[in-house]
Amino acid sequence: KKEMKGDVVTKRMWKDTLKINLDKYDAIGFDADYTLVRYDIHAHQRFILNLFAQAMIDDYNYPKELKNISDEEQNFPAQGLYMDLSTGCVLKLGPHKKVLRAYYGFSRLCEQELEQIYGNPAQVKQFRGNIMHGSNNGLKYNVPLTCFESTYIVLFSKVVEF
Repeated sequence: KKEMKGDVVTKRMWKDTLKINLDKYDAIGFDADYTLVRYDIHAHQRFILNLFAQAMIDDYNYPKELKNISDEEQNFPAQGLYMDLSTGCVLKLGPHKKVLRAYYGFSRLCEQELEQIYGNPAQVKQFRGNIMHGSNNGLKYNVPLTCFESTYIVLFSKVVEF
């Protein structure tokens, strides 16, 4: 057999799989790691934020201003952060549960504010690793793990601002 290289292999591998009739599907999901489709993550996050905000306005009577999310707010550094659901703070944690940075809404807290909330040294007490993921089970923290879930932090911070 003759060995195939580069584009030839790719074209043969995907030749039949890319013929998809979308009329046969009720819904299309997004993959979190761009395996199947490349898309504009900024536009996708904006779409998610608008959907969540509208649901909160319609279902829970939040003010309509919740949908007014600026580009600066949307670009809030959300990856690798934790939401403290009891204080409204968004946290960046370091080794030994140390609070490296904290935000209330979109405002960064100073050292004195950190110590007032989390003690001296500023540290979370009930942290149990990624077991905390999910807010519906009575846990104090929520840890968004994907770029799509990171939109939760933006909306959480926006709600705290009200």
